[in-house]
Amino acid sequence: MIRFIILAFLGLFATHTFSQVKDTVSLPDSIKENLAFELAQIYALDQGMRNKHIIINYREEWEKVTPVIDSINFDRFVEIVKQYGYPNRKLLGKYGNYKSVGTTGIVILLHNPKRLVEPGMYQLFKNEVQEGRLSASLFAEALDKYYVFFEGKSLYNSQFTNYPKLRLNGVCITDKELSDSLRLDIGLPPLSEDEFIYE
Repeated sequence: MIRFIILAFLGLFATHTFSQVKDTVSLPDSIKENLAFELAQIYALDQGMRNKHIIINYREEWEKVTPVIDSINFDRFVEIVKQYGYPNRKLLGKYGNYKSVGTTGIVILLHNPKRLVEPGMYQLFKNEVQEGRLSASLFAEALDKYYVFFEGKSLYNSQFTNYPKLRLNGVCITDKELSDSLRLDIGLPPLSEDEFIYE
C-alpha cells in the first residue's frame, strides 16, 4: 500500500513541468494555478507521510522512506524557488490563501534543515530573504532547527530551544559572536545581552 502511494506521487512529480516565466510579479493566472497545484502536491505528500496511522503501523518503512520523500520534496521546492522566487501570497495571489499551498514553504524548510546549511542552498534562501519574499525570522527558525538537532545548540534563539536533548534552553553566551554574525547575515538584529544563557 505504502509503495503504491509513493509510486503514484512520484509519477505525478515526473510528469509535471513548468514553463519558464521571467516576470514573477505578474504571472498569468494559469501559471499561478499550476504553481499552486504543484505546491499542494508537495504539501500532500509531506503531510501524508506524517499520517499517524502510517507512522504507527509502518514505523520501520516510514523511517526509511520519509527522508527520501523529504529530499524529493525539497528538490522540487528548490526548483520552484529558482524559477519563480519563494512562493508567497504576493506571488500566488488568491491561490496562496489555501493552507496546503501557502504553508508548503514553511513545512519544506522545517523538514529539511540539514539541506539549508549547504552553501548553495543557504545562499539561495538568503537571497529570497534579501528580496523580501521569505521572512528572515522563518529562515532563522529552520536554520536553528539544524543547529539544535544536529549540533546540540541554538544560535538563533528559536522555538527549538525547548527541544529536550538540547544542552541549554537558549543561545549560550560563549556562542554570542557566532550567533550575532549568523543573525546579521540574514538581516536579523543580534540578540540582546539578557537573551543569552550563561552556563
